[in-house]
Amino acid sequence: MNSKNFWHMQLHPHDKNWNKEIELLKEKQLIGIGDYWTGEESQVDDFVNNIKIGDIILVRHGCKPIALVEVVGDIEDIKENRMDQLDWFRYRRKVKILDWARSRENISLSGKSLQKLKNKRTKSYRYIEDWYKSLDSIQEGSNKNYVSSNYFITRVYIKNYKILKDVNIDFTHKNRPLPIIVLAGVNGSGKTSILEFITNLYDITYQRDRDSYVLINNQYINFFNEYKEIYGEGVKENEKVKIYNKNIEYINLLKNLDLSKIKNLFINKIKQEVFVQKKDINTIYQNIRDFIENIFDKIELCINFSHISEQEEIFFQNIEGEKFNIDEISSGEKNLFIKILYFYLKDIKNKIILIDEPELSLHPSWQSRILKIYENFAIKNNCQIIIATHSPQIIGSAKPEYLRILTFQNNSIKVLDNFNKSYGLEFNKVLLD
Repeated sequence: MNSKNFWHMQLHPHDKNWNKEIELLKEKQLIGIGDYWTGEESQVDDFVNNIKIGDIILVRHGCKPIALVEVVGDIEDIKENRMDQLDWFRYRRKVKILDWARSRENISLSGKSLQKLKNKRTKSYRYIEDWYKSLDSIQEGSNKNYVSSNYFITRVYIKNYKILKDVNIDFTHKNRPLPIIVLAGVNGSGKTSILEFITNLYDITYQRDRDSYVLINNQYINFFNEYKEIYGEGVKENEKVKIYNKNIEYINLLKNLDLSKIKNLFINKIKQEVFVQKKDINTIYQNIRDFIENIFDKIELCINFSHISEQEEIFFQNIEGEKFNIDEISSGEKNLFIKILYFYLKDIKNKIILIDEPELSLHPSWQSRILKIYENFAIKNNCQIIIATHSPQIIGSAKPEYLRILTFQNNSIKVLDNFNKSYGLEFNKVLLD
């Protein structure tokens, strides 16, 4: 890890009741300092001349940590303080938000409004260094079990939506976005509400909720201050809203995955590739088989796709070479294929996929395997899949870092992570827990 200078500062030292640091960081992603502080000229000089691009700053309110940021911009001087604006200060620097202090143990930070930490043995220095190292070491590492994308959820904070009051959910493991997140809990614990919140983030935060947000790779998304541009008779959503909506794929298993719909999608996709894209039919068939084999890797599966008949019937083939219509596949395998083929037919890649109760219509023996199948798909197609379930088979098959357990505590919903006792447990033990 490269050597970094560590600082801590508060953004409005003359008004400790200001309470707009979070709002400023989220909306402007900058820090700043005024030019009129009596007796604090050295701090202005530090901010203007001594803070360098790449320095790490812990932003605080009084003595309380708020966020860890990295300086990414040179000094900007707007020549005057503008006290009627959120970014009132004369001197500013653009920053990148590395992490929020919400989930970290607090430490009392005191001293000057802006202070460079030089003594590596102090508690303040070690606090910032340990926090930063925990982020930086993950950035330098690599692991195929973790997704790498510019648009995956790292955290969700819900202030007030339905049953969810002040709920904070970390979607990372060691500060890296996970390919699979399993939201588990009894009926009524808010699992589906979390999926709804993510799906309808624009409507929820734009209309009434300026506190709730989603972090996309630690970048803040809240649409309270977003707008729609008017073009004549039409309305054009701003680009930030469009990008978010484009990258969210909510799958309603009861609506999206009807067998007749899958058949039509299948036939139409093949026709498109043959007649429009002029692809060889044997290549198309082999691509479908390769997709199925990759997604069902290390899963006992004795059948694969075969061909489409002249009557536009979809045929599969077992390991003995016997061919049969998709309608003749066992109900468990049929439901499993329907779920996976939908991803292929819709060409879902590089997205955040939300699935409510994936166990629907699946035999318990396949419920225990579906999570591995989704994990294979997520990693191979650069997707993040967020699942809401109360299936003990799915919960019992989840890696500990994937689980987020929703529980009732003191008449409110709390989220438990680091639930490291689930993986491989017998189903009755999962139900008991």
